[in-house]
Amino acid sequence: MSTTSQPDAQKSSFLGLAIAFELTLAVVGWLVAWLGGVPLASLMRPREDLAAALGWGAAATLPLLVMLVATLLCQWRPIAWLRRLVGRFVRLVFGQARWWQFAAVSIAAGVGEEVLFRGAIQPVAIAYAGHLFDPTIGMVLGLVIASLLFGMVHAASWSYFWLATLVGLYFGSLSLWREEILSAMIAHAAYDFLALTAISRGWFVRHRPLFSLPRRSDSSAR
Repeated sequence: MSTTSQPDAQKSSFLGLAIAFELTLAVVGWLVAWLGGVPLASLMRPREDLAAALGWGAAATLPLLVMLVATLLCQWRPIAWLRRLVGRFVRLVFGQARWWQFAAVSIAAGVGEEVLFRGAIQPVAIAYAGHLFDPTIGMVLGLVIASLLFGMVHAASWSYFWLATLVGLYFGSLSLWREEILSAMIAHAAYDFLALTAISRGWFVRHRPLFSLPRRSDSSAR
């Protein structure tokens, strides 16, 4: 094997492992849902029809894209550090992967993570919290618990933890409102695909920052 093809083979191997890992999360989610008595199959069906689920999933992606662009352009130190960390990791692992490879990883992540966190953990947590407290409080607690766990598995840093938790709250609220997880799956997969593409290709890197926090001058710091 040539030295030029070896890195490509390693990246292809990692892509396969990433897809397998995400799909394993779906299997774990099915097990958790089965043990918790959650009708996961019904949650994965579209509320009206597939076209409506696709439409809601696409619409739900738009606020995430605003957050993505703001994150890529923000110069606040914790976000800038997180952007560099994620950018190095994505470019190291994925490099110049083809669009269909990004799509495969993103679809696997959308399915696996939504099945586990919004299709299994969230309804199980809501059910148990609802038995202990008022049903409304139980719903809020279940949403928060699932979102915090979602943030924890993405916690490359504190800023990433809180950002992922916020995204988890968004997907969880979407699932509760839609009474299904298919729309969240679509939004999750679409966002991951666009985020991986933007970060790996270095979009917005050469642009001026959208906003930044002002730095205190030496005279004002005294």
